[in-house]
Amino acid sequence: MVDQERGPIAPEARTLPVEISTGCAELDLAWRAYAPGILDRLGTLVPDTEEDLNWRGFLGGSVFMDNFRAAEFVGVTPLTRRTPSFVSLRQRGLGVAELSAIWRDVGSILWLAKTRTPVRRIVEILQTDGGLAGQSLAEALEHFPHRKSVLDIQGLLWNANKLKNHGHSFRRWLEARCADLGVSDFPPVDFRQPVTVIVRYQSVAVLEERMPLEWALRSLLQLRFYYVGPEMSARVIGDWMLWLWRAKRAEVFAAFEFNAIHEAFLKRFGNGVVPVEEIGFARWWLDIFPEIPPRLASECIRLAVEENLIDMR
Repeated sequence: MVDQERGPIAPEARTLPVEISTGCAELDLAWRAYAPGILDRLGTLVPDTEEDLNWRGFLGGSVFMDNFRAAEFVGVTPLTRRTPSFVSLRQRGLGVAELSAIWRDVGSILWLAKTRTPVRRIVEILQTDGGLAGQSLAEALEHFPHRKSVLDIQGLLWNANKLKNHGHSFRRWLEARCADLGVSDFPPVDFRQPVTVIVRYQSVAVLEERMPLEWALRSLLQLRFYYVGPEMSARVIGDWMLWLWRAKRAEVFAAFEFNAIHEAFLKRFGNGVVPVEEIGFARWWLDIFPEIPPRLASECIRLAVEENLIDMR
């Protein structure tokens, strides 16, 4: 069976309970409102293909700055502000390989740009020294109706170039990291299996730590890519793991994007029962629902707050 949006899936993909009981009435309400359709929402899951992992996971997942609306800029989600003059990177054919080439043309100049450098100066550099691809990126930046900064542009291009040795494929990068960690199957079936992360400096091991595979991958994302923090590392691989779980190709996992919305919700409605931090929440959730990723609860919370189902005042 093939889902046209998501690729090959199990004949009977996983389903979710319509209602839950957690002791937090607001979380139960958010689940009841959004969980039944959450596994079929476009843009929530990232299929296990090179194209989807590049566009939706890597570029659209904002592997650089959290406030930059990367998914809209890249073109994997619709614009939230109607701007006919804006053409997304995907429509322009500016994928990982093209962005990597731009970095090799002008990266040495852009890397020296200060945080407060005006975006128009970066646009000028791209127009004059970035070739046809750089000019196209400059045009996209000029017309993008949301916030952008020098850090966003540096991160976008620098991170794309980090995939050069992996055929400009984020999926191949993930596969290589799993192999480095001693995981032979890819995609992994068990993202919670323990692995050993060794960090080296000038070929000397300076850190060796045992942790679950999902944490190891997140740690390596934060270590290897520019301006990636815990929230973004969870976002980038979390929806890929969710697709694998839905398709019955992976077991339950613990990672989810713990952000300000999630924290504020739990502080307001957790009643001192629900832990207000990532590891504690994941452990609490999996104790109640050992076969359901806490990523789904987090998404229900986000939707309930952003769509004003629950009043946070």
